[in-house]
Amino acid sequence: MPSLRMFGRDWKVAVDDLAVYAGVAGLWHVVWVIVEIVFLARATAESDQPCIDSEIHLFTWYMSVDIVCFLLYALLLFYTLRGSILDVGARKPAIYILYGISAIYTFLLVINIAASVLKNQFVAPCQDAHRERLALAIFICHWIFWGVWALAALLAFDPFATTSVEQRYAARLWLLKCCSAGASEARPGAAEHIGEICDRAYSTQDEKMESSTPMSQIGALMTLVFTGVDMTTTDYATALILVRNAQRMDREDALAAGVGKPEVAPIPLDMLEDAAHYLPHALSIYGWASNVLNKQDIAAWGCGASCVAPCTGKDVHVGDNMLFSSKNMTIQGVKVMTKSNPETDLLYMSWDNEIQGLLPYYICIDRPRREVIISVRGSLSAADWMTDLLVLPVEVDANFLGCDPSSMVAPEDVKIETTASRRRLISAHKGMLGCAKTIAADLRRHKVLDAVLKSDQHAREALKHDIYKQDCSDHQLVVVGHSLGAGVAALLALHLRSVYPGTRCWAYAPPGGLMSPELSAAMRDYCTSVVCGRDLVPRLSLSNMEILARQMIECSARCKQPKVRVILHPGKKWKRDDLFKPEAEMSADARKTLEAYMRNSGSSHCAGGKVIEARDFLTPGKLLYYEANDSDIADALVFTPQFVDNKEFAKNGMLISTFAVDMHMPWMYQMAVDKALDDAHRGLPSTRVEVAKLEGTCYAPEAAAQTTQQAETDIEAAGGRPS
Repeated sequence: MPSLRMFGRDWKVAVDDLAVYAGVAGLWHVVWVIVEIVFLARATAESDQPCIDSEIHLFTWYMSVDIVCFLLYALLLFYTLRGSILDVGARKPAIYILYGISAIYTFLLVINIAASVLKNQFVAPCQDAHRERLALAIFICHWIFWGVWALAALLAFDPFATTSVEQRYAARLWLLKCCSAGASEARPGAAEHIGEICDRAYSTQDEKMESSTPMSQIGALMTLVFTGVDMTTTDYATALILVRNAQRMDREDALAAGVGKPEVAPIPLDMLEDAAHYLPHALSIYGWASNVLNKQDIAAWGCGASCVAPCTGKDVHVGDNMLFSSKNMTIQGVKVMTKSNPETDLLYMSWDNEIQGLLPYYICIDRPRREVIISVRGSLSAADWMTDLLVLPVEVDANFLGCDPSSMVAPEDVKIETTASRRRLISAHKGMLGCAKTIAADLRRHKVLDAVLKSDQHAREALKHDIYKQDCSDHQLVVVGHSLGAGVAALLALHLRSVYPGTRCWAYAPPGGLMSPELSAAMRDYCTSVVCGRDLVPRLSLSNMEILARQMIECSARCKQPKVRVILHPGKKWKRDDLFKPEAEMSADARKTLEAYMRNSGSSHCAGGKVIEARDFLTPGKLLYYEANDSDIADALVFTPQFVDNKEFAKNGMLISTFAVDMHMPWMYQMAVDKALDDAHRGLPSTRVEVAKLEGTCYAPEAAAQTTQQAETDIEAAGGRPS
């Protein structure tokens, strides 16, 4: 950090990214110096042959190049290991060393070309077979040296003279999606123009926002979060490792101080059973992934031609390749995981997948519970990831809500429209709201719900299949989903309640930055969010991203160790004194970067932009949290279900750990709900590990009493305590 700048270009790597490359390249050149010494020794012993002199001269040049390269790479390694991530000044001499390496490799290209031209003149007449093979190996390997160096330079090269930080984020997303990120003018010194970036990316003019592509919007968002700090990929990885160690150290310090958590009230057994019942529906829509993750036979085709037509809405025959490779496995996943019969229970299934558009989903009858279930798939494609990152707040209009949005806003939350502030909008995550609206339109178009829930004769005649003649008018509608699907399911349930008043929702691992607090509170009676342990996604809101960015910059500024030592030991439990230095000992470069970040961070640059709405976003409805103990072994995890307050959960930041991503996986949620339900059935209290409140955990000491009281209220609303 920052990106390397050579030949008037900002490259895609930083100087301290080159430590491993310098070490490997230097060692490689040393090996070939030894080989060339052996070769020249044998050649000198045969100096009476006519072509030996030219051969010795050529390979002497090769050996000289290797010796110089070794010395330069040794110096480069020395300087890349100097200082921590933000100590840029300690590594400045490395730039001049890289210029020297570029010059020597240019000279190597000349030698390689000369050797290619003269090879036949000195190899054929006077070499024995062994030395000829050795000479050929030296010759080929030096071409490889040059080719590897040229390839590395090409991969790190930025063709533009100056590229803004915003453009770099958009370019990385372009590589992920393999499509254009849209035109965005280059500008130098992005850190000095954060206000301009925010104004352009989050303008209140709708036409201006809609004119930019998803990648450009996400790039602008990441620039806002990191306020123009130029970080490479390895900088992010190292900073996250540092934050994880800092959080672990804080937890250990708090444990040593004896700080604990309040007691939690038990969760009603029927609620735990509901959580375990609806989860397979939320996971089965993943299709082939759900079969693999649950170790099912992916070659078992459990659905015949009789169910294919209603499921797809088309006359698709069983021999269709797509049906066998993915669609039929999705149907098989639904059959195995939910114990339903696709021929009579699976009403409709869509496989369409678009950015901010249709997601795969299905409609299924749950006969034992007399319910119709809509399951929306979570993230499984690049298009889904783009949708996840489109966090720009969008107002939820009255047509989608089925009521006046202002009725959900408390009077004290309404702001007077001025140039400095604007009224509080009922808004939601742009990408997921777009998906919810598209699925709602798809439901209206196919009229499957009208046919089975309202016994609409016109809808049944239009669908032309006996499966839709079933009378489910006494069934309740339930919408479920996991991850991205959970966010879309919650917004979809919000819309469907205006048509089907009894609609309920179970959202597993919903994104933290989903909707306005007013919407979340309005859904408490019919929507339950389920969060497992240290799952990163439910904590992933714009405000928490800003908190995490600040922690990353602060930890990087106080880091003692070089980047390569941190990133090569990701699981090491560092001691505080070995990893972090006191604030007073920070280098001038680190202090300058930190002060610039703190000066530009926060809402000062975007106080009037739409993005400020997203800082308050929450998970939907009431929050059922399966707290995990501190074990790093999956089988040793113990889960304690409890109600927590959405706002308290949202304000405490993200937990960075080895389980932060694993906890989001479907099998971890299956493990959590199954273990907690099994403990409840056996009458066993879940084991607690007393962990202190820190930024990043679930409870704040000052909010403990309020949280416990809220949990009691939630239990009474859910039907009281079990006897």
